[in-house]
Amino acid sequence: MSVPQPPADEPTAYRPPEETPTVVGERSSRNLQFTPGTILGGRYRIVSLIGRGGMGEVYRADDLKIGHTVALKFLSHREHAQRLYEEVRIGRQISHPNVCRLYDAAEVDGHLFITMEFIDGEDLASLLRRVGRLPSEKGLAVAHDICAGVAAAHEKGVIHRDLKPANVMIDGRGRARVTDFGLAIAAEGASDSAGTPAYMAPEQLGGAAASVSSDIYALGLVLYEVFTGRRPFESTSIRELRTRQLGSDFTRPSSVTRDVPAAVEAVIVRCLDPDPRARPASVGDVMRDLPGGDPLAAAIAAGETPTPGMVAAAAKTGDLPAPMAWLMFAIAVAGFLLTAAVSQRTLLSGVVDMKAPEVLQERARQILADAGLKDRPGDSDLFVGLEPFADRITAVYRQSHWAMRPLNPNGTLRRADPPLDQGMARVEIDGDGRLLRLAIVPPTIEKPKAHSEPDWEPFILAAGYDPRSVRRTDPEWSAPVDSDVKTAWLTRDGKRIEAAAYHGRPVSFLVISREFVRFATSTPGLPAYLPERLAFVMFVSFMIAIPMAALALARVNLRKRQGDRAGAFRVAIFFLVVFLIGLVFHAHHSMRFFDEWRIVSWHVAQATFWALMTAIIYIALEPYVRKRWPEILISWTRLLSGRLADPMVGRDLLMGAAAATVAVGTWQVTNLIAGSTAFFTAPYALGPERFVVAAFADTLAEAVLRGVGLVILLVILRRIIPSDAAASLLTVLLIATMTLGDTYGPPWLRGYYAMTAAWAGVLLARHFGLLAVMSYAFFVLIQQRIPFTLESDAWYFGRSTVVMLLLIAVVAYSFRVSIGTKRWLPRLGFD
Repeated sequence: MSVPQPPADEPTAYRPPEETPTVVGERSSRNLQFTPGTILGGRYRIVSLIGRGGMGEVYRADDLKIGHTVALKFLSHREHAQRLYEEVRIGRQISHPNVCRLYDAAEVDGHLFITMEFIDGEDLASLLRRVGRLPSEKGLAVAHDICAGVAAAHEKGVIHRDLKPANVMIDGRGRARVTDFGLAIAAEGASDSAGTPAYMAPEQLGGAAASVSSDIYALGLVLYEVFTGRRPFESTSIRELRTRQLGSDFTRPSSVTRDVPAAVEAVIVRCLDPDPRARPASVGDVMRDLPGGDPLAAAIAAGETPTPGMVAAAAKTGDLPAPMAWLMFAIAVAGFLLTAAVSQRTLLSGVVDMKAPEVLQERARQILADAGLKDRPGDSDLFVGLEPFADRITAVYRQSHWAMRPLNPNGTLRRADPPLDQGMARVEIDGDGRLLRLAIVPPTIEKPKAHSEPDWEPFILAAGYDPRSVRRTDPEWSAPVDSDVKTAWLTRDGKRIEAAAYHGRPVSFLVISREFVRFATSTPGLPAYLPERLAFVMFVSFMIAIPMAALALARVNLRKRQGDRAGAFRVAIFFLVVFLIGLVFHAHHSMRFFDEWRIVSWHVAQATFWALMTAIIYIALEPYVRKRWPEILISWTRLLSGRLADPMVGRDLLMGAAAATVAVGTWQVTNLIAGSTAFFTAPYALGPERFVVAAFADTLAEAVLRGVGLVILLVILRRIIPSDAAASLLTVLLIATMTLGDTYGPPWLRGYYAMTAAWAGVLLARHFGLLAVMSYAFFVLIQQRIPFTLESDAWYFGRSTVVMLLLIAVVAYSFRVSIGTKRWLPRLGFD
């Protein structure tokens, strides 16, 4: 009766540390003999003995319950039981087609054993003894398979420690499968030097712990045998072996046989370098240097989901020709200068007459001094923002006798937070320093003295009106604070001024426009218009649905061991740091211990929550992108792995910065055509210097989210729509629809900018990848949020210069990295 076999291309699970019988433990004095036909536990029927090792025996068996052929590895010494369970624990972490799958540990009738995948074939050692060296083409295929299996182990932080031909099986399809992870151990736990001496690195023979580098040395020994048919080192003692290893005393593969490709010999020699630091840094590097070594392409061709390590190790350098890199650098820098030159007529048209935050703060204090508050406050702060009912920049100054404690969890100072209380005062002025609103809380208890109506002329003048041009009228508005006298005036431009006093001192002053009336008398709640209501409902729905869906998908991916945990952790740490910086620099700090403790605690809690949510979303969606379109993630994965000097990382950062020039230039042109006043998308950046740091942090976080969102949308639509062009076009339309509000003017003009910006993002994603889209989003947003200028007498010239120099430094670094080892300057005649 034929027993059904599992599909040959079905993913396999990694096998743990205890399965290298040759290396550890003594041979048992008694053999566990099971005759063919023996049934264990009513489930496993013994077929034949496969082999014996230091830890026990391995049998072929039929699993009668599920109808599969399996291998049973029996433990001959009970004292090794813990090691067997450790083998299962570590081995089940890994799933890869080039690794023997480990199922479970079991005990039947007092016999401990592991159930694992049965590989119908022979081990590499016996194959080499039978045929000698493998032909170059077959040797390369086997080498790639072995590298892929070991790389999968290293990807999970597992070191094999006993890699040798006897522990590599060649299955019926000719595919190499790494087996016997009996000595494998988590990288952080590799504290001893167990292994087979003939396949141990010189540092291991000297007593050092096993490492990724020692596995690479063993890999070099195996590859040497594959291509030459013999071992590189023959010796009669461990001391002699180590001496020969340290002296690189071996015959070059090409001297043994001329069939060894030069690239293969170079890889083997590097792997066998006695200095661990001179060996390849990872098995991925070995795969990349072998002829035809693109593990990413191999995984895609096999229909497998490539691991993050495979994505990072893709055989793509991504370095740019020097002329192209220079061109992109010039375009990016020219974009910064263009923004600085044009912003005077567009972005800064409503800010060009704005005074510096320090001047506005001093102006607010002078107004309060005119109202009788001349003492130095115990706490004060100023912030700049866009007035909610009018397109103009305003500055809000707040002060108090005591520390101000905002009630919102971010700790940011707002117009009405904290609520006005005893000892507090609030002054709102426009960018030119004209008074808009004033509120001073009078004392709770005060004995009234004889008093007269205060002199309102300084306040009317502070509001920008000539006291002789206003006429008195009956007051209609309530004062925001307690008062006993009210008065009002009408101005020639149709505005109303309402003022109130308490015991002869000004406590309230309001300049009321028609827009302010509509704003103050509107009913809070859902937006008034249907499109805004739909947008609001969609926003709330997404805020609820996305986390729930992400949690479900992340759980599935983690169970399947498909999620990039290391990448998610690094992304979460990035968001934790960036969010925390943004929150800290946005918040008002009174520098009182308990106030600071409360605010910082809230900040840490919020940053941790969003970092956790980001990690969950990343684990939920990143494997899907990695499976469908892994090329998009190459530079991003390399950046996450710390390869900051990788040419592809520099290339994508540089291309994103250059593409941002196109988007920002289009945005500026639409503002010029519209002829309307445009403001920064983050007007708070016009406030004190700390808000510039906050804007930087906010922009970094948003750029990453925008990049991830665009790529995920593109990949999902490409999965649904068979046409690349149609999927790209639909992505552009959806992204453009969401960015129509990023500029001003008629709908056709907004659509022109939105389509241009969206097309640039999609083209970057398709041709370069996720990192390029993130870079693009960052350089666009930062130029829309922080004022750039070439006018040296502008108050914001200093911060503009610092930000521009910082951006140019990033672009310059990206330029230098992007060309790799090429010359970045042309050769001169005397070179």
